Amino acid sequence: ALMGGGGNSLIVDGGVETLVVDTKFWPASSWQRDWIISHVRSPVTKVLNTHYHYDHTRGNYLYPGAMILACTGVGEWMSDADGPWWKKHPGGLPTSETSEKDFELWSGAVQVLIHNPDMGHTHGDLWVHLPEADVIATGDLFFHNYYPFFDESANGTSLSRMIATLRILADEHPNAIFLPGHGPLAKATDVRHYAEYLQFLKDAVQKTIDAGLGEEDAVTTIDLSQWHLKKLPSVSGWIPKWSGASQNIREIYHHLKNPVSK
Repeated sequence: ALMGGGGNSLIVDGGVETLVVDTKFWPASSWQRDWIISHVRSPVTKVLNTHYHYDHTRGNYLYPGAMILACTGVGEWMSDADGPWWKKHPGGLPTSETSEKDFELWSGAVQVLIHNPDMGHTHGDLWVHLPEADVIATGDLFFHNYYPFFDESANGTSLSRMIATLRILADEHPNAIFLPGHGPLAKATDVRHYAEYLQFLKDAVQKTIDAGLGEEDAVTTIDLSQWHLKKLPSVSGWIPKWSGASQNIREIYHHLKNPVSK
């Protein structure tokens, strides 16, 4: 696991080839590529993107010749969200997209199971399981110890489905090591705790809507301090911002009032 610098990344060295799950963005994407060259004995032949966001995908082009795998629609959404970058780096767009729900991939001798929850953090998420090591890379389905970012675009977050997926992950993989999209390594109990946060947030915001309160009222009346989460820097439309309590409340208020998908 190579942490931070964008999304967390999973490096799977199969002895004769290597799989990279999420490739960060500059400059950490270049640091990661250099680290792999220095420390991993086999070439990168496969890249997998857990979803389309720039902080997980912009380093794709640094692995020329590798198959770049993503969920169906991800290449289009990458171009829609980040067109100028991908026009300069077209070799980083997915070379293979899939709508399969569950399938197997091999990185040399290492079995890699890929799962598509249909919708979650975005409309095109994949999560990765290494069954022999019992390691799961969730992408941004799971933020650990940080306030999450919710994608408000037409291809964005389905909160209810994300909560359901997290509960399934925690229940079906009680002993796994979880690599979140952001934050430190975690256990199933941490995944379940995050699902509880999302459910609390959803219910609290829905109560304010049902009571006829506006967005500003929701921000001032909902207290998220009990969850002890930290702010996370992010970018929306190239405008820097912090993903924090008020931002989470605003995003879920918009999500529930005008849902792309609940």
